[in-house]
Amino acid sequence: MSTRTLARATALLAAGVAASLHAAPRHQDIVGPGGFMQSCAAPSSPGAPRTPGTNFTADFASGHCTLAYFTGNDTASASDAYSGGNISNASSGSVGIGHIHMQSSNTSPGNAFFAIAASNGGFEDRLLLNLPGQTGKTVYMLVAMSADGTVSASGPAGASQIEVTGYMNTSELMAGNPGYSRGNSDLFTTDRQRVAWGASSGPNTSRVIDGHWTFSVPVVVGTAFDLGIYARAQSSQRSYGAISTLSSTALDFSHSVLVQGVSGILLDGNLVTSGYTVAAASGLDWTQPLPVPEPGTWGLMLAGLGWLGRVARRRLDAARNDV
Repeated sequence: MSTRTLARATALLAAGVAASLHAAPRHQDIVGPGGFMQSCAAPSSPGAPRTPGTNFTADFASGHCTLAYFTGNDTASASDAYSGGNISNASSGSVGIGHIHMQSSNTSPGNAFFAIAASNGGFEDRLLLNLPGQTGKTVYMLVAMSADGTVSASGPAGASQIEVTGYMNTSELMAGNPGYSRGNSDLFTTDRQRVAWGASSGPNTSRVIDGHWTFSVPVVVGTAFDLGIYARAQSSQRSYGAISTLSSTALDFSHSVLVQGVSGILLDGNLVTSGYTVAAASGLDWTQPLPVPEPGTWGLMLAGLGWLGRVARRRLDAARNDV
């Protein structure tokens, strides 16, 4: 099946799904090519983070969220901010096929109940792997990934983190798949292909992240499937208590979570690096690093976070001066 045929075959399905998408975004409602970006801010939250690509809306009942979807090779962006009393936070994100950009910041006292700003979003593409003589065979497609950014936290209770995970159709990828590598991501216990980098204060922490990892996707040769990649980026609190001392956190992954391309196929335990093709409904070549828009295309959106943050800080300063 050609890329053009695959794209035509999924276009009507994608349009139908897009028309019926829930106000609360979920990865299982997206048909590739397409995706969403959700940005939220609130003075309090349940505290426990949710898996990227799942519905975050209930965690921001005390604040609000903005949401945008995209289909095909378009992009989507969203920004939000909260300011009240001595709490100030903001989040922003942009996404298209093959690239996710996110930023967030939060300043709050330790007696705030898990104040938070977060973005949640990602993309799906419908893919078809062809490998001569292996139609119907289950293999593992290896997808190289990267993430570049910074995380920082100061004060007694600051915390910031970015987490990325992958889905095949509606199921999250399992960590036991041959060929999966968490690369240089922070170590934590999970049976899924999730990677994360973060910073927690006490003492103050600042990190520059140059992340690399490999997703392993179980694929039936000659059968189309949706591959979804989603990220959650948040600035928040790691604890809640009686103290009123302020903590501040920041996360900047405007340089992106990126698809670096299919690096090979595991066939009966052997690595195959040539002789296969990957057709995509997006028309993009997944055997190579996927293209990223010029900074001017998504930079204006991310600049919105800076504006929201400045407004929030001015309101916070004004509130302090009134005390």
